[in-house]
Formats: sequence, structure tokens, C-alpha cells
Amino acid sequence: MKRILLSAAFAVPFLMNAQTTLVSEDFDGYAAGGLLTEVGAANGWREWGVANGDATAGYSAQVTDLAASSGSLAGRSASDGTIDSDAIWAWTDLTAGKYSITMNLYVPAGSTGGYIGIGNADMDASGGQPNALFIVGDTLLLMQDDAIMFGEASIVPNTWYAIEMVIDIDANASELLVDGISAGVGAANYTGLGIGLGGLDLWGTSVDVTQQGVYNPGDYYYDDLAAVSYTHLRAHETRGNL
Repeated sequence: MKRILLSAAFAVPFLMNAQTTLVSEDFDGYAAGGLLTEVGAANGWREWGVANGDATAGYSAQVTDLAASSGSLAGRSASDGTIDSDAIWAWTDLTAGKYSITMNLYVPAGSTGGYIGIGNADMDASGGQPNALFIVGDTLLLMQDDAIMFGEASIVPNTWYAIEMVIDIDANASELLVDGISAGVGAANYTGLGIGLGGLDLWGTSVDVTQQGVYNPGDYYYDDLAAVSYTHLRAHETRGNL
């Protein structure tokens, strides 16, 4: 498990972007089979409808050793009759600036997909999820307000992909990148909804985007999650550890 890290120091004669990791998770500090609601509460893990630190209500994501992009462990959200995961990974709401939400993502063969909501830290109480990543079989769809699709990329089952979702709150813009390649640019209506960027909803259910209210069992794995901020450093400016 990783938590708040530090920013790099720069001393360069031109304007550039610095990236600061605000919060991260690699799952390697846990044990396989652990419920993230219980073992990961100190790093912001809970589940839909359950306060941080409370006992699981049966919707926790799991720590798994079935697949990992680094180390030996990853997170798993699934819905298969015995598992019903709707995990939330939250941090302090960000209300201005540009950020990148990154993870490595793996969809096993036979899975119908899953859902990743992107919103505020209290999204299950306020309903705030301005962006969402739908995993639909072998396709990733990045959407605005669960309705307007603007990013699409094909994926191969049983393969790890580097996923980046760039959220620019000030510019009301978002972008999906898969293995460093842009798959589409759209809106990010955080300011308009009066909420911040503060968490992910990792739901192990495949949502049929063509029919509202149609859900199918899903299964996916994620590793090396991070929320990263972008700041501008000018000529000869340096930034030390935070």
C-alpha cells in the first residue's frame, strides 16, 4: 500500500508541467483475499453506502493474487453470484486545477466488463459522478454524466492496460488515454455540479449503456492506482518535497 508521496524537484530554464502524486495504491501491503473495506480503510477504501472504517455490508472489493501488473497483488471488483463489489476509493475533494487519475486495468476473458465512476469523495451520498469509464466486453467508453460518450478504445481480454483519465476542472475538460494514446476528449462538469474530484467508484457490474437499468455480472482487476496533480513551474523555479 502507498499513500501520500512527494513531488519531484526541478530546476530548468523553461516552463514545464510538474506532476505531484497525491494518493496512490499498489495493494502489496495487504494479503490476498482481504476485503479493502477492512484492510484498506486507512488509505481511503470503503464501499457503497458504508462509512469509512465501518464493517463491510457485502460490497467490498477484494485483494487478489489472481493477476497483478506489479508486485503480486491487485484489486478486484466482480459480481458473479458470490461476489458483489461496489468499492469506493476516496481522497480529499479537489475543486480547482488539472489532475490525472491513473491505473493499470485488466479484464479477464469471459467478463462482460464493469464500471468506474469518477466523482467526489462522497459520491454515494450526493450522486456526484461527472465522468464514468464503462468497461463493455472488449471496449472502454469514457462518458460524461453517464450519458454522453466521447472516448472509446478497444481492449484485449487477459491483458494489462495503462489507463489515464485527465480531468481539468478549470477548463471543464476530460480525456481518456490508453497506453499513452488519446482515445477521446470531452467535458468534466465538476464546477457546474458544485462538487470536487475526490474518488472512484469501482463497481464489478457491467452496465448496458444502450438500455438504462440493464446490468450484467462483470469482473475486472486494477493495480497501481494514483491521483496526480499538474502544476506549472517557470524558469529556474524549484519545488521541494511537500
